[in-house]
Amino acid sequence: MKILLAALFLISALSISSFAQNQSEYSVEAIKGPYFIIGQKPYKKLADCAEIKVADKVTFTSDPITCLQTEIVDLLTLSKCPVECLSNEGLPPEYQ
Repeated sequence: MKILLAALFLISALSISSFAQNQSEYSVEAIKGPYFIIGQKPYKKLADCAEIKVADKVTFTSDPITCLQTEIVDLLTLSKCPVECLSNEGLPPEYQ
């Protein structure tokens, strides 16, 4: 049983490491109201996502350029947050 648990732990650690290495890493530059600013582009939060903070390193579960919705994943805590991908038109005036 101990060997099985050790093997599962090792496989989990390797897959997390592999996931982090294969994805692009971005910093959360700001949080303005219901928006994350990541890579100078706004993404609208679709949930509370209080565990993701400014300066956290994140990645996307799908291409942030061509998506309608995706999730950001905090690379340190592995917390996920669903977001809506917005066009490059920027933030609404009340959040600028």
